[in-house]
Amino acid sequence: MPEAIEIAIAWAIVIGSLGTVVTLFTNARARFKAASHPPAADPQELAELRETVQRLAGDLADLQDRVDFAERLLAKQREAERLKG
Repeated sequence: MPEAIEIAIAWAIVIGSLGTVVTLFTNARARFKAASHPPAADPQELAELRETVQRLAGDLADLQDRVDFAERLLAKQREAERLKG
C-alpha cells in the first residue's frame, strides 16, 4: 500500500504542477491581450509583462524538474518491483 501512496503523491504533484502552469499562462495571456488593446504601450506595463514572462519561464522550468523527478521516482519503484519479482 505504501507504493500506491507514493504513486498518488507523484501524480498529485504532476497534476498540481500542470494546473499551476495552465493558470499562470491563462493569466499572462489575459494580461497580454489587455496590454495590446491600447494605442500606445505603457513602458511600465511592458516591463511588468516582461517580468511576468520571465517568472513564468522560471516556473515552467521548476515544474519540468518536478515532473522529471516524479517520473524518475515512478521508474525507480517499478524497477525495484521487477527486481523483487
